Order: sequence, then C-alpha cells, then structure tokens
Amino acid sequence: MDKIHSNFFATAFCAAFLLIVSLGAFGQTITINDVTAVNDNEVLIGGTTTDIADGTLLYSYYGTTNDEYSFSMGNAAETNGGVFQINVTALQPGTNYYFQVRDDASGARSNIYEFQTTGTGSTTYTVTTGSHNVSFEIVTLFGTVTPYSSGTIDKVGFIYATDPSMLEMMVQQITIENTMPGNFIEGYVYNEYDGEFKAQLDNLMPDADYYYQACVRSQENGEHWIVANSYETLHTEGGTSTGGNVSWVTIGSDDSFIGELPVNGEYNYSLSQQIYTNAEIDRTGTITKIALYNGNPQMTRTINLYMVSTYKQNFSDLDDWESVSSSNLVFSGEVTFLVSQWTEIELNTPFEYDGTGNIIVVVDDNTGNYESAMNFSAFNLGLWIHHPKLLATVSIG
Repeated sequence: MDKIHSNFFATAFCAAFLLIVSLGAFGQTITINDVTAVNDNEVLIGGTTTDIADGTLLYSYYGTTNDEYSFSMGNAAETNGGVFQINVTALQPGTNYYFQVRDDASGARSNIYEFQTTGTGSTTYTVTTGSHNVSFEIVTLFGTVTPYSSGTIDKVGFIYATDPSMLEMMVQQITIENTMPGNFIEGYVYNEYDGEFKAQLDNLMPDADYYYQACVRSQENGEHWIVANSYETLHTEGGTSTGGNVSWVTIGSDDSFIGELPVNGEYNYSLSQQIYTNAEIDRTGTITKIALYNGNPQMTRTINLYMVSTYKQNFSDLDDWESVSSSNLVFSGEVTFLVSQWTEIELNTPFEYDGTGNIIVVVDDNTGNYESAMNFSAFNLGLWIHHPKLLATVSIG
C-alpha cells in the first residue's frame, strides 16, 4: 500500500541539560548520559546503571513540563552490562521535552534530561489505506496515520464511492478546497500507539463494488486534510433469489460487547436465550442462516440452535426460560467461531418469520469440555432472510 506525506520541511535544532538522580530501594542508580535525535519525531536515550541486573526492563517517561508526576510512559529496553539505549517515538518536532528513565521494580529513577526535538514544529504524516472486513452489507474499513497525536489529528475516516474516478474528484475537493464530500464516513482511533483507526459502513448496496481511501485532518499550522494516495477495493455480499429478495439483517456491531453469550466456553455446557424484537428485524420472510460475531479467541463448540416466535418483550427474572422442543430445532452440529469475525451458520431447518412477534434464539452448548478464557465477549446476530419485498439493511446496536 502506498503512502503520502504532507509537505513540511524541518530544520535541526536541539538543546539539553541534566537535572536530578533518584536512588532505588537498595542504592540502584540510573543515569541518562545523552539524548540524540534519530529524526524529527524520534530520539535515542542513552545512559548507564549501577546495581541493576542485566536484562532488567527500563521504561522511558517524558512530558513537555518539568513534572515527573505528569510524564507519559514511552518505550522500554533492557539494560546490558550497565548500559541502556531506549528509542522514544511519536514525538512532536521542534518541541521541548523532559525525559526520565525508571526501573519500576526497584523504584530507581534517572535524572531528568531536557531536550528539544529537531524540526520546526510541523510534522510529516504518513497516511495509509488499510484492509477491510466485509460482513454482509456492513463493512469495516481500516487505516493508519503515523505519527499520531490526538492533539493535532482531530478527525480520521474514509471517502468511498462506486467509481474510482469519483474518488479522484473527492481528493481534489478535500486537499484543495479543504471541504469534505458527502461520501465520507468518520472513524475513530482504536490503537493510539500505532495510529490505527477504523470506521464502519452500512446500508451499502448488496453484491456491489466499492472503492475507499483513508484520510485524516490535522490542526497543525492550520486545519488541513491529508489523504492516502492509493485506494482499496471491496465487494459487498448479498443478492437476489427466485421468488423474492435476499438480505442480511444485522443486530449489533463489532464494537458492542456482551460477555459470555451465546456460549460460555469456560464451562463444559451452557445454555442461553436472547430475544430479538420485530422492530429490530424489520421484515418478514424465511431465515435460512444466521451469523454470530465472536470478540474472543477462536473456539469450536458443539451446539443445538433453536428459534421460536414469542410476544415476550423481555425475561422477567433468571428463572424465566422459554420452553423449546425438537420441533424448534433449526441447527445441530459443530461450529468454529473465528476470531473477531462473523461466523455464518447454515440452518438445517429454515425458520419462517411472519413479523407479528419477536424471536427467541436459544443456544444449547453440549460440547462437554471447556476452554480456558474462551467465553464470547460479543453476541451480535445476523439473519439471512429471503423475503418478498427488499427493505434497507438495518444495523442496530
């Protein structure tokens, strides 16, 4: 994947001086001897230790004010032969920092070392258009921006279109006019250390090609957008079938989490029941498969899946269980739930839903063995419905 850089140029300037040393509980000492610039956004801290064992992990701390109690934790490195070197990344150019190195085990703290990073205070950003995850007509897009700082990068997201030429026009609109087109979906940063962000698109056309491109907004030296210079392609699922239309109804998203449902892999057996309302489902038809989203590590379970119609809106207490029989069984077999993905289950017996009531989904786990730390962290439901009239895909959660 290609990258794009904003057009800022840096000049070198640095300054440094030493302050205080704090001893550990048994006289251990850490001394920063020097800080050198690797580039405008990265420095290398070098120093020595006494009475600290080789292989001990030392952590860097830093801040823009001379107050060690407000410092943020940076990278770490092991001491070797009484010497250490630690790279600290994602710094701002032309900024005065105070650095300290600590051994959290002994409590030893180094002197505080003041150093100004090189550059003029304008950052060179790299924006990358990442991969995507297609779940029915709902798509999760991924991108990165480095270095990332919430103080300067205040918005992240993607532009998207069904024609790549439309993306070209959008890029010009963003970078030249500094305005955002209608086909923009705002995302959020989920990994600040690596500048990784994502956004979720829904209500897309089924069985269609889309093109998307990552972009971020910086407030540094005036508000402006930075756009990756390459786009990625995705294809949505869905389509039509004889006698009517087919679409996914998605209840929940990959960002909503409910613990230990629909199965709890930390036990040999488990039983769960969940109610899904007609307002959430929002259509009638024949349900031929469902999908479950697993937010935990991969697990394989043997389950019986039941579906029943009900007018019940909720469960009154922990003893309020819906009775099921073999006539309500829609699937029986082994299912491998993949990591952070939707896992589709083709029903052995399709379920007819007339839309007048709600649906209770019953999952009876009969695996007979447990897997440590293997309970679901999310239960999100997808229903594959053959219905006489196509309605818009809904995402509720």
